[in-house]
Amino acid sequence: MRAGLGIPAHLATPCTQDDFALSSTGVDCMNLPKNVGKTDRNIRLAAGGILIFLGLFAATTGAKVLLTVLGLVALATGYFGTCLAYTLFKIDTSK
Repeated sequence: MRAGLGIPAHLATPCTQDDFALSSTGVDCMNLPKNVGKTDRNIRLAAGGILIFLGLFAATTGAKVLLTVLGLVALATGYFGTCLAYTLFKIDTSK
């Protein structure tokens, strides 16, 4: 642990520029597996954009928030290539 901070050393060590490049195991610096394939990513990016667009014109505030949040999640998983649900269920469309 780092002195006085209570943070384990392996978590307190900052990532270097080289750490952000994918390793041979497909894991980046933050240990997020790349488990979303190219087609899946494109679908998520398109769906995320559509959901956010629909959220702009939704009738109620709740629907606006829901559609926007779902759209942002779809965009984020598509952009980063990592899906937490896929990780939990051991699904990998990147192969």
